[in-house]
Amino acid sequence: MLNNVPTLGEILVSYLKVNKSESETDQRKSDIPEMLDSCYDCLTAVCRTSNGRKTLVENQTVSQLCTCYIEANYGNERALEVLQLLGSTSGPKIWKKNEKGLHHLLDFLCKKFSESKELEKFTYCDKLSNILTSVSTDFIPKNSHSWPQDLVKTLVELICCQLGQKQRESTLILVSVVAESLGIEFLIPPNTSDNRPLLLAVNLCSVEIGMLFPFSPIEQILEKVHLLCGYFSLVENTIKFLVSSEEGPPLDANQIIQIHSCLKETVKCVMIFLSDTAKADNSLKATDPLIQACVRLVGMWMREERESLEEEISQLLPVLLTFSEDLLSLVEEEKLTPDNVVVLTFLFEGLCQLGSDREGRELLLRYRAHIPLGQYLLQGLNQLHQTDENTQLCVEVMCDLLVQLIESDATMIASEPLYISVMHKLSQVLSNIVFESESVSLGAAVSLLGLNLLQLPLLAKELEEDKQQLFLKTVIIFLSRVHVLSTGSTKSNKLLISEDYLPHWEDISTYWLSAMHVLSACVSVHPKLIVTQLLQSGWIPRMLKLLHLVQKASISSEISSAYLDLLYAIADAEEMAKAILLEGEGVSVAKKFGYSKLQKILEQ
Repeated sequence: MLNNVPTLGEILVSYLKVNKSESETDQRKSDIPEMLDSCYDCLTAVCRTSNGRKTLVENQTVSQLCTCYIEANYGNERALEVLQLLGSTSGPKIWKKNEKGLHHLLDFLCKKFSESKELEKFTYCDKLSNILTSVSTDFIPKNSHSWPQDLVKTLVELICCQLGQKQRESTLILVSVVAESLGIEFLIPPNTSDNRPLLLAVNLCSVEIGMLFPFSPIEQILEKVHLLCGYFSLVENTIKFLVSSEEGPPLDANQIIQIHSCLKETVKCVMIFLSDTAKADNSLKATDPLIQACVRLVGMWMREERESLEEEISQLLPVLLTFSEDLLSLVEEEKLTPDNVVVLTFLFEGLCQLGSDREGRELLLRYRAHIPLGQYLLQGLNQLHQTDENTQLCVEVMCDLLVQLIESDATMIASEPLYISVMHKLSQVLSNIVFESESVSLGAAVSLLGLNLLQLPLLAKELEEDKQQLFLKTVIIFLSRVHVLSTGSTKSNKLLISEDYLPHWEDISTYWLSAMHVLSACVSVHPKLIVTQLLQSGWIPRMLKLLHLVQKASISSEISSAYLDLLYAIADAEEMAKAILLEGEGVSVAKKFGYSKLQKILEQ
């Protein structure tokens, strides 16, 4: 059937004016609509498979369907249905090779939206919502099409009108879709005369949510899931808009207070609903779209504005953690794929923000958040080889938070068997990326977390020795490649950051220093293991040579202390290490930097 897709499109375009032809017999006329219906049936079936959708996009069928909707006398609604189905499953990529067709379609729909009267206007409102869900800001034309102006003008008129319930719902959903697909900026000056339409739309959404949450019967709420998800989307995009600009949003002080208060009350209603739902005996599960939309909104609020509802967030935390564990369990059981639980990204970003201060970390540990956090990190580590920069950034942030939790309560982390699996995976990931210059930031975060876990005796004793050796070997490679000496006269040797690390040094310098200090601390926990790996790596002689030759003025006290602390730790732990330091430049290095502890232990 896929080979016939171009033919199907050509047939539809060939019979755009079928009902106006007077040369055909009545019998012929009755056959053609049936044939066109069959073509649409085939295209609908093709649209339900990934290969079929790809074929529709590649063969210009999308543009042909746009033409059919605009110009056909028969079947134009069928054409729009196929476009909507294709857009809902494939998103913006359907327009990459069909941009001209998209703009013709939007020109037509927006013009009809602007010109139509009474209830017909809201029919086009719904059609625009469906199409615009598959459009992104990349497709906004630069003054070459009139549809953006027509869309905004008519939408603003509707927002500012008194509407019936159904009409208000259609209008707010279109506002939400425009904000999601084209950006909140589409709804403010210079596209509008002032900020009033945006403020009014957000307020209306908040009122609609407040009328349902948290006290309406669950059956009534479930009937409005589609609407609620749309309203939540507008609230989320408004929150992002308020915090995204370094100079602040283009609103005056009173408008900011007004919109913030509105958003705060909305999120509070959603929190109460989640709390009540967790206590109630109903059929709502973690996989329900409504629950996921609620958690996503709360997660975003935690990330951006948690201080405004700190007490409510603290009370809701057990519910949020249970939700995350339920979804992560389904992923682990392969009943869901990671792509199906994008909501967790929002939630865990919120949890990371919660863990940015001591009280927040204590709260996370009190409710055993380190378990879902560890599970989520494992999921991210498993996806690294097949996904984008967002996953790498997420893994780095999760590593940071877990390091902070270990510092807050190492015993709780050490007693959780999950972290043995985490340690194994960290070791595997680091060995794969240690020589990749583009993965330096990730390597720094993974190294630091792994060393912090290795430092926990209770956890370390459960790790196989060969896994410990592999991890240490890779960490040593990663840490040892940071510094080099400048070339030239030995009297003017300066400490430099190596080429692979230099672009990332501002971001990873604190990681490197912390990792060096933790490695030194690990020596007392695993003296033989770590000293053996350090000596076998050949790093110690290179380190001594670097410290001996470098100009003292070119190396910061923090960096020199990081090296010297490690040298002291191994000299104090193993006689073999002490002997190697004595054979090298250990004593002169200690004297050069005034490190009396190292000098004393070497001279004993």
